Amino acid sequence: MTDASKGNPRAISVRVEHYDRDKAMRQRRHDMRDGPQPGYIQAALTSENSLIIEPPSAAYFASLCQRRRTGKKRAMRSNAAVLTGSIITFGSEAQAWVGDLSKIDRDAMFRAVAEAVTQHLGADLSGLISHGDESAPHAHGYSPAIRSDGMPLSKVITRAIASELQDVAAVAARPWLPLIERGNRKRDRLEAGASYADTVHRTVRELHRDLPADLALKRSEVEAEKLRLDEVRSTLEKNKRLAEKAQADLMRYQDDATKTEKIAKRLSSYQARAEKAQAEIEAAEEKAAHLLQSAQATAEKLTLRAKAEAKKIEEDAGKEAMETLADAKDHAERISEKAAAVMSATMALAEEIAAGTLSVTPEGKPQARNLPAIQQGFPDLQPAFMASVKAAERIRRKEAKVQSLIDRLSGTWEVLTRLFKKADMPLALQVEGEDALRLVEKDVGKRVPLPELPGLNRSHPPKKSIEPSKRSGPGF
Repeated sequence: MTDASKGNPRAISVRVEHYDRDKAMRQRRHDMRDGPQPGYIQAALTSENSLIIEPPSAAYFASLCQRRRTGKKRAMRSNAAVLTGSIITFGSEAQAWVGDLSKIDRDAMFRAVAEAVTQHLGADLSGLISHGDESAPHAHGYSPAIRSDGMPLSKVITRAIASELQDVAAVAARPWLPLIERGNRKRDRLEAGASYADTVHRTVRELHRDLPADLALKRSEVEAEKLRLDEVRSTLEKNKRLAEKAQADLMRYQDDATKTEKIAKRLSSYQARAEKAQAEIEAAEEKAAHLLQSAQATAEKLTLRAKAEAKKIEEDAGKEAMETLADAKDHAERISEKAAAVMSATMALAEEIAAGTLSVTPEGKPQARNLPAIQQGFPDLQPAFMASVKAAERIRRKEAKVQSLIDRLSGTWEVLTRLFKKADMPLALQVEGEDALRLVEKDVGKRVPLPELPGLNRSHPPKKSIEPSKRSGPGF
């Protein structure tokens, strides 16, 4: 029974990663073994590789993803994902099972797994390459980063979907590998007692920190074996000396049968011990050499891993920086677009104010002749719009009151005009009427155009009123 806290040695695993155009181009060149390759590639085993489905170029994936971005007005970012790559790997025991398959069966198994995975994601399988020239057999799958329905795979592959892919891969591989299993879930490993660090890949900082410790452990094992070797050599020398002494005693007491028998037994024992020590020395020397070789291999492997992780972190950092820059550009563009919208809306509001077309409905709702043009500046322009509507409404109410006053004054003026046109109008009343009309004209005449009164000379100042006792005519 395997330890649930550790990785499953009988498992198949599928991991996915998203690549922008540049990274997709580099990944394809590496998988196709085009150009210089890393040192861990075993050139003598390149014939074990298979080009099951030749992947298109990075430019093709970029063009296809651009066409699939339905409803998107803006162009793709330069660092947008155009390729979703999958890698199919195996646990330590499962690797031996894969190695026992023929090349034809191995490629068929890889193809079945890759097709099942992409079908589960609703994606296209555009490329598939298997590698047998590295430390373990594996295969790389290629899919466009955007599905045919316009959905990016980065949004499709959630944590739950990524977990489902492990079951899908195990089922697809089982016709060729009957004992294959899915990997232990991270949650199950943690519950079984694994530390979180055991469930994740070590980062470059961890590698730099752990590399000296790993090498120190290997060296300590070598040193311990050397100390044991020295002890065994000391035992060998001691038994050799005792055997030589017993040999000399045997020669000295060859005439004494009793002593000779005892000495011969001791000599045999010493020789047996010496032979055992010699065998242990040879085994210890072989083990020490193996440990030393293992330590050197570990150092080289961890160094290569550290370099690879460092390169990946550098690429990820560059990708993150590009995304940050793109986000900043988007923000600036949105601000610029908003400023243009507010400017256009402000001009539309100014035109409405000049034309006097701002008003309020009986229900109290503001309205304008071209309200949508003004609303494109909301919410920034909304306070100014509401203030303008209220001001326009106040002006409109004042104008209505003034017009009502004008109408009333005009009616009064017409009545007085008809009255003063009468021939029998007393002189004193006519004088008082002229004074009254001039006072009215002084109050509103500058604003209200009053009709001309025949016989009324407005160029002269008002006459002084005549006391009633001095006025002529009836009633005075």
